[in-house]
Amino acid sequence: TLAVVRQARGEVGAALEARRSAAQAACEAGLKTQEAMLTINVGFALTTVGARAEARLAIDAGIALGQAVGSPGVVRHGQMILLCWAATFGAQEDVAEILAEPRSIADGAASGGWVPHDRATLGVLYYRGVELLRSSEHADVERARLLLKTAAGAYRSTKMLDLVPVALGVWAEAERRLGEPERAQELALEAVTLIEDGSPSLLNEAPIFLALHDAYVDMGRLRDAKDAIERAMPRLVLRVDGLRGTPYGREFLVNVGPNAGLVAAAEAYGLVPKSLKKVLDGS
Repeated sequence: TLAVVRQARGEVGAALEARRSAAQAACEAGLKTQEAMLTINVGFALTTVGARAEARLAIDAGIALGQAVGSPGVVRHGQMILLCWAATFGAQEDVAEILAEPRSIADGAASGGWVPHDRATLGVLYYRGVELLRSSEHADVERARLLLKTAAGAYRSTKMLDLVPVALGVWAEAERRLGEPERAQELALEAVTLIEDGSPSLLNEAPIFLALHDAYVDMGRLRDAKDAIERAMPRLVLRVDGLRGTPYGREFLVNVGPNAGLVAAAEAYGLVPKSLKKVLDGS
């Protein structure tokens, strides 16, 4: 869709507005199933820009409408996007019941169970892996590594190439957290090469560069670590520029963990671009 293409280009604000327009058009046409799906997708777009409360309202509304029209496919999609929300901002107790099924599917896959390689199921594995990386427990990070490795491999084999680079980057972070900085560097460098060679990325690229930076730090390669942050800045600027004219630029930099991590590292190195400083200062 146009929204997906725009988001992959870094035109985040335009992608959000395209999703909103599509949801409104479906509503006006009385297409309830489509409206539910598209409303959930608005929630996804709001999640990616760091608009925590707005995103949750849209996702919940879409799931509720999907339940009202009796569409299990829409509800399943909504559960995957709600898991994305929980992985981005941290889970709350009130999502436990509705996320019980997707989490169970992902945890079963981490234990060696088979899962279909469709986009929704792989999204559940990926976002469950990201969610588990929020934990400091070794066992959770181990499960995260298995899920992220599975998701990255399946995205590649099924040609969902817009998801491969960031999946590799987050997998790299799991490897680093488990004491494998060399493997983390290898995976993150592969992801960076894909991005810099022109591979599209639906998802924000920040986790890739942050994982590469942190792997280099763990290896004592501080000059390379600084270089990783320098390479990240144009990508971050592109996505923030794509939010110009919206109220979400600062939320994107502050509320999305990998972005905040990149900004903190860039500040330490004196590498924050002037345009990002203006956004952070609210000017």
